[in-house]
Amino acid sequence: ELSLANEVVGGAQKASGQVRISIPTAFPKMPFAEIVGEFRSLYPDISIKVFVDDRPVSFIEEGVDLALRGRAPGGDSLIARHLNDTEIIFVGPLGRINDERLPILRPIAKGSGEINRQEGLATRSFELSLAFVKNGQARAYLPRPICEEAIKGHLLEEGEGPDGPQAPLPLFLVYHDKYHQTKRIQLFKDFLIGAFTKNNAKK
Repeated sequence: ELSLANEVVGGAQKASGQVRISIPTAFPKMPFAEIVGEFRSLYPDISIKVFVDDRPVSFIEEGVDLALRGRAPGGDSLIARHLNDTEIIFVGPLGRINDERLPILRPIAKGSGEINRQEGLATRSFELSLAFVKNGQARAYLPRPICEEAIKGHLLEEGEGPDGPQAPLPLFLVYHDKYHQTKRIQLFKDFLIGAFTKNNAKK
């Protein structure tokens, strides 16, 4: 058994080259950086090239191997492996979460980039929405993970929004079903799935 294990590890260590992955602009960068760091400590000969983009991925034309995407992750030719669901919460500036003079940002909603005359402010960016809330310009529906630090630091507060409870935001690992996956791609794909499975078990 030990010999077999060494053989498997040795085969994995021989994998080399580059894995190209696309992640959404709003995806939390620090947890992803930690996953990449752990992977590269195990497989130093495999490099990871990260594209930050929200557009639908053209795997063959753009040379992307894997992609992390939220809702509507792709078409029929793509495999979308569900990784987790992120809670969406309503947040506002500290002490002003019920201030109806503040516009409400809904970056996840369809058409969220369009300006509503009554609201006067709109963006599809989670990070920019959070910045608007922090400096007292808006309230917003945002993923809990990107808000937790600001909530703990008393920069904003969580409450009940006028739209009611929100459906969780799913995250998928997407890849082309006809695209040949090399050993290095398979290793990183399995490592990502394992990392998210471990994090889900901790919740």
